[in-house]
Amino acid sequence: MKNTKLIIMLTAGLVLIVGVVLFQQTSASSNASASSLDWQTVTDDELSIGNPDASVIIIEYVDLQCPACYQFHQVLSSSWRIIKDDVKVVFRHYPLPHIHPHATKAAEYVEAAKKQGKGYELLDSIVSGQRSWERKSQGQAFLTFENYAKSLGLDVEKLKKDAATSKVIDLGKRYLSHGDAVPIRGTPTIAINGKVVPTPADGKKLYSLVQEAKQAARK
Repeated sequence: MKNTKLIIMLTAGLVLIVGVVLFQQTSASSNASASSLDWQTVTDDELSIGNPDASVIIIEYVDLQCPACYQFHQVLSSSWRIIKDDVKVVFRHYPLPHIHPHATKAAEYVEAAKKQGKGYELLDSIVSGQRSWERKSQGQAFLTFENYAKSLGLDVEKLKKDAATSKVIDLGKRYLSHGDAVPIRGTPTIAINGKVVPTPADGKKLYSLVQEAKQAARK
């Protein structure tokens, strides 16, 4: 009788251990797959410019107060005329508030501006004018963003209200969660068709990378 009980207890214990191991393996696998899929999959609610049907997708993880992001924005802008038909560029906010205190609010304003159809236009204004507001106080920097919005014909009161909505905040959290999957080592982090590449230093290099990705997509 005692042997029977012992066998039952050992069997139950073994089943429990196997179940836990299988659950952990399945969860780890699912989380890895989801993590990989999440950052490589572009959704309709993301801010983007260019050809929506392009075979080359560039994803930029950007901090709008980051000097290196300012430099890459100049590279992108200078080469846009010759690459715009071949690429879709997706902007994902990755603010680093411990060193760039205005970056989070700038990102929220840009995402809110999407609701008025001028998300990229405000992003362009904020990044292009970075050197004029980066050292200002928080209040003065935010006022500068609002002045950019006014110049674009945006409803500033609606912009401020929308910037505070949970949807905008949740979107920022989603992008921040991509960091371990990509991985993001700093900003900007640039990925072309799912592959992280060194940030192009000039338009010639960016054009070359786009053409390489375009050729690879045809194979």
